Amino acid sequence: MNTSADAAPRQVAPVLPSSQGVRRDSPPLSPPPGATPAAGRSATSSLSSAPPTPEGFGALSPSSPSSQAPRSTAFQAKWLERLEEATSWADFEAVVTALSKEMEPPRRAQQRRGPPPQHQRQLDPQRLQQLYRSSRAKAMRVVREEASPLCPVPQTDVADHFEKVFSSHLDSLSDPPPEVVLPTTQAHDPSLVASFTREEVMTRLKHCSDTAPGPDGIRYSNIKRRDRGALVTTSVLNRCLAEGRVPSSWKQVQTVLLHKKGDNFDLGNWKPISLCVCFYKLFTGILAARLGRWAAATGAVFSCQKGFMPSEGCLEHNFILQQCIDEVKVSSRHLAVAWLDLRNAFGSVPHSVIFFILKQHGVHPGLISIIKDLYMNCTTTFSTLSGETRAVPMLSGVKQGDPLSPIVFILAIELLIRAVNACNQEHFELFGKTAGCLAFADDLVLLAKNPTCLQRLLDVIGSVAEWMGLQFNGSKCATLVMHKKKSVQHFTSVQGQAIPSLGETDSYRHLGVATGCSIDQTPEDTLENMIKDLHRIERSVLTDWQKVDAVRTFVVPQVEFCLQTARVKKGPLVKLDSEMKRVLKGAFHLPRRASPEVVFLPTWQGGANILPLSDLADIGALTKAFKMLTCPDPLVREVAESSAKRAVARSLGREPLRNDLAAYLSGAKLRDHSKSSANVWTAARNATRRLSSKITGLAWEWSPTLSRMSVVIPLPNRSPDRNIIDSLSRSELHKTLRRGIQHYYHLKLAAKPDQGKVHEVAARDPASNHYLAAGR
Repeated sequence: MNTSADAAPRQVAPVLPSSQGVRRDSPPLSPPPGATPAAGRSATSSLSSAPPTPEGFGALSPSSPSSQAPRSTAFQAKWLERLEEATSWADFEAVVTALSKEMEPPRRAQQRRGPPPQHQRQLDPQRLQQLYRSSRAKAMRVVREEASPLCPVPQTDVADHFEKVFSSHLDSLSDPPPEVVLPTTQAHDPSLVASFTREEVMTRLKHCSDTAPGPDGIRYSNIKRRDRGALVTTSVLNRCLAEGRVPSSWKQVQTVLLHKKGDNFDLGNWKPISLCVCFYKLFTGILAARLGRWAAATGAVFSCQKGFMPSEGCLEHNFILQQCIDEVKVSSRHLAVAWLDLRNAFGSVPHSVIFFILKQHGVHPGLISIIKDLYMNCTTTFSTLSGETRAVPMLSGVKQGDPLSPIVFILAIELLIRAVNACNQEHFELFGKTAGCLAFADDLVLLAKNPTCLQRLLDVIGSVAEWMGLQFNGSKCATLVMHKKKSVQHFTSVQGQAIPSLGETDSYRHLGVATGCSIDQTPEDTLENMIKDLHRIERSVLTDWQKVDAVRTFVVPQVEFCLQTARVKKGPLVKLDSEMKRVLKGAFHLPRRASPEVVFLPTWQGGANILPLSDLADIGALTKAFKMLTCPDPLVREVAESSAKRAVARSLGREPLRNDLAAYLSGAKLRDHSKSSANVWTAARNATRRLSSKITGLAWEWSPTLSRMSVVIPLPNRSPDRNIIDSLSRSELHKTLRRGIQHYYHLKLAAKPDQGKVHEVAARDPASNHYLAAGR
């Protein structure tokens, strides 16, 4: 492909922002009738019959029949005419540059003085409160008295480091080793490169919110305001699609470094995030949505890969892993687990590998050509504490922050997963199913039936990774070998690097959850940090509504995920709950003896919308059990059902029916024939018992007619069908349980003669409490 700006102009069909922007030789981008996210993969490769796009790929609802294009404004008419007159690529680039400058908002004049010291900003109420309104995250950094978020490493060292990371270290691939399992090449689908419709662009814009702008300073809101109906934007993007390339200015990226953990001066502890031009992200976002639908329809991505997919991958993978550990504890079997860490996976995957694998998958050659152009002559600068670095060429890797990167990366490392899955004789067997690999983007877990089998899997994946130009970081990997209830020390290695082996009480943090042989998953450090944050917020000069909002936004979420995925003891939550109620009552100017229910109620009823952590733990336990039993992934669902039936069978002394399972989880009294250890099902059963004392009528039900498990949550002023949560509405369970608990606290507070009368009046209309959400 000729990418020179001085090349002879191509014969490009005029791309007009009409309602019928799809090429006539291409099938329409529309889902099959009745398709749902849980519908599974289709056998066909046509996007017209594909299931919805994975959300991480920039999911878009395929366009409905187009409406008539709106009448263009003077601004749009001018730029549409200039775009049509730009016959050569050089002219088109010049027009796009001029368009970007006109769209760019005026920049505020900045005073040439540095910010005041951290402690002075903390003590300046007006400054901090205004900062909280404009950027809550920045204000919270001031409240926490955190150091600058910018990388303190010198500019030259940063540039040198990433120049080495992004260097081209594998220009061409050798013949694949025997361990490589290549995917089946699909027929080319022309709809991947069909012209963009105006509705497709508008839908993408609708789902984009303002973030840090790219080098041109334009935000999505600027495009939405100046180009209503996306007439100009559609024309620009379609010209790039027809030419198979993008303007060179779009390839100049600014990268910010986000600190993960560890030493601030170790660049391996910083995650690079690219700030791309909004036009570029719209272009690649739509392509990513199409490629994601294509990958789901053709089965190009294995179901054990949960990264950026429309699934609750962290919850599902942690469940399967914990089930494997629990299975070994009640049997005399072995289990060997390896957690693998790829060294700078996103930034080091060679472009030659990406293009080879996309071609092998059968991705349309036109789209591969576009992706090649996106990576050609791409450079980036890095923002550091001492300023911007020099431009660094990106000769390998994908850009984190580019909407196209997730699906491209997942398709590339699919070869690692296929190689492991091909060795199914080595996999761990769980309730008649085999589990060998759990993948979440570049986080890989191998499961084997003994340490010898695990080493074979490590040899296979190491060989394939080396052929692809990827390296594992042995020091950040870990293995766990178990026999019965004990851990066994065993030497393993990957790519010649020894892997640390976990002991009896050691743990490895996998997808946010500490995992090991005999460990307590209660996040003690997180709870301590939450208490520290509460005290900082209490002492701060934020307004009262901002203090409440800060607790709700920055404190509670720190533990919410663990309450849904890990086995957390309730004892440590009591202290935090007590401290949280004290701080929030202070923000509401209530005496300590005041009823705590006002903290738990939603803001429209005059509360803080923060439930007790003990209630959130119960909601999380019930939600986790239900989502595993109704999971779209057959492996997770069948393992969950078999595990739950075994737990019920131990209590009943016989093989349970489905309605027995529902009764058990509802907390029905059963005659115990054995003492079963704590597990996800006993936790869900106990949680349902406690929650049913607050939500009258809460119960699990099995419908033999629909062959479906459901949870009944009776709430007032709702139709009976909306009170039943089943597999089709499983995403509503957590929210509905919260609503039921808050209704209980509302009735409890309203019934109090000395405090409930004012609340009853104030809660009648949301207008009475609107200031609690935004202070106005």
